[in-house]
Amino acid sequence: MANILDNLKKYAGNKKFIIKNAIAWPLIGAGIAGLVVGNKLLNQFESNITGILCPTVVDEESKSEAAGAGAELAVQIEEEGIVLTQNRGGENGKGILPLSESVNRVNIFGRGAIEWHFSGSGSGGIYTSKGKLIDLVDAFESQGILVNHELIDASTSIQSKVKDVNNLHYSTLYTSKTYEPKIEKYQSAYNAAKSFSDTAIVCFGRYAGEGNDLTKSAVTLYGNDSSRTTLDFSKEEEDLLRNVAQDFKNVIVLINSSNPMNLKLIESIPGVDACLVIGTPGNVGAKAIPNVLWGTVTPCGHLTDTYVYDFKTTPNYYNSGYDYFSVYSGSNEYAGSYGDCSYRNEKISYRGRKQACYVDYDDSIYVGYRWYETADAEGYWDRAPYNGYDN
Repeated sequence: MANILDNLKKYAGNKKFIIKNAIAWPLIGAGIAGLVVGNKLLNQFESNITGILCPTVVDEESKSEAAGAGAELAVQIEEEGIVLTQNRGGENGKGILPLSESVNRVNIFGRGAIEWHFSGSGSGGIYTSKGKLIDLVDAFESQGILVNHELIDASTSIQSKVKDVNNLHYSTLYTSKTYEPKIEKYQSAYNAAKSFSDTAIVCFGRYAGEGNDLTKSAVTLYGNDSSRTTLDFSKEEEDLLRNVAQDFKNVIVLINSSNPMNLKLIESIPGVDACLVIGTPGNVGAKAIPNVLWGTVTPCGHLTDTYVYDFKTTPNYYNSGYDYFSVYSGSNEYAGSYGDCSYRNEKISYRGRKQACYVDYDDSIYVGYRWYETADAEGYWDRAPYNGYDN
């Protein structure tokens, strides 16, 4: 310690030391400040600096080739993934599919003709604002098939008057809602469709996924229907299907949905010839649909989940939805955050929409076939009104 004190006294008496350090320390401080500011500027403008010093080199020809190859692969995946769940009618009862080459005009019924679902939501979504999107109408017309635009325009004119109809992709409540209008709202166009073509494509869609759970009970353009779930056909959809099945020779149903719907109605209505589950085809996958319908390729997909006829037989039915509302009533508990929405109460919203705070899942491992086979082993399906799992 004595040595340290002696050294301090020695340096304290050295005027050169004092002068030199009086100059050095401010310079060192300025240098440090410069580094701090420089780092902040670098972090802020790093991408700009990199872009100038190391510009990205893009081989546009290779990029175009890769994009084209990707689009072709997407169509192939959709072709091989489409599931043919029903094919009856036609000559000798062998089924109407594939359609004859003489069929070159089609009527497209259903809300799906207007609101085509390209993907699911959240991380399962796609950028619908980037690149060319191929919907059902585009897909048919790209193959030279004439589409009845009068019918589509009539439906569009009705749906454009629906409040918030353009928010279908952004609100749980509106994605759960079915906007199928009553036939009498476009009766003239419906009647004219009979002379346009005897082939009817009826498209039904459902949209749900991450951040967009469906309501448990059906919510329609004309009110709430507690007798049906959102994944059942609404009354308006059922009425449309029954009328089309009666008035047109070839009737094909397309299920444009990422959620398993109750398809029992398809089997029970005479005149509904074919049904295909097409899922959500992405940006360009819809091109696969005419290829399948006209037999260029054979649909070879299989359902990856159990499609039930009564959702009340599934455990998750009792743990989901919010019965007509897009938020749980009185749910003020914190359940995570997303963007500027803390979900602490119903008044807070994200991008103008109200969201559900949470869903309690208590299915454990009993999801899909694990539930059905376990319930069967326990004799659940042998009790009325089920009388057997296989039924």
